[in-house]
Amino acid sequence: MSGTNGIAGAADATLVLKRARGQADGILHVTGRDVDEAEYALQFQAASGAWQMLDGPVTDHTIGDTRAAILRHVRANPGARPKDIVAALPQLDAENVRRTCSRMAADGQLTKDGAGRYYPDTETRTEGTRGVSQVSDCPSPSPDLRKQVGQPESGLSC
Repeated sequence: MSGTNGIAGAADATLVLKRARGQADGILHVTGRDVDEAEYALQFQAASGAWQMLDGPVTDHTIGDTRAAILRHVRANPGARPKDIVAALPQLDAENVRRTCSRMAADGQLTKDGAGRYYPDTETRTEGTRGVSQVSDCPSPSPDLRKQVGQPESGLSC
């Protein structure tokens, strides 16, 4: 990587590990010509001096405690209403749960039906989701970019 813009020179693949100062968790960003673009949540194990991959999608490890608790409950109980979530998680304030559920629906982490029930949004839980990365704000490549005229199909990625 070179310069403040992080321009990759002649590398076929680039792996960037980002973490906040003083934090043991980080996000590994993988991109390149012959690899699938992906992001992985990692945790540093000080005892062994190694990084360990965390289970689940990256977004599960980058959201706050309240959102994480709500998301876990809704995944276990699809169709939950905010009052059901408050009943199951009494440590959370009812008004805060209502606002957070609404914000999570707006952010694409949950889906809300007409009756006010919330469901996990499966698109945000699957790896390789198209759109903008929740972690890096970088656009994911669309499949049609791989089929440009005069370019080999398997060798291109954004």
